[in-house]
Amino acid sequence: MCGLSFTLGRVAARVLRLDARAGASVTLACGMNNSSASAVLITTTLPDRPHILLPVLAYGLLQKVAAGRVVRMGEETNRRSTRADQPTGTG
Repeated sequence: MCGLSFTLGRVAARVLRLDARAGASVTLACGMNNSSASAVLITTTLPDRPHILLPVLAYGLLQKVAAGRVVRMGEETNRRSTRADQPTGTG
């Protein structure tokens, strides 16, 4: 589910032909869900079942890792486009 959310954000950014920074923003906005609110809701409504919290925490960790990859991909794309825009120095 986490990967699907980020993928849908990336596809939307490409369909809209956004630049690297705006595309990364859309991808992150689509991919990041509020797992912290889920954790609070679970601990307040089911305080006697802390084991139910483990999947929510694991999902939150997975989101952070995926978000880090999105940011790194955006930075690499930005570096490549910056290099392509620079003159080659010949002439």
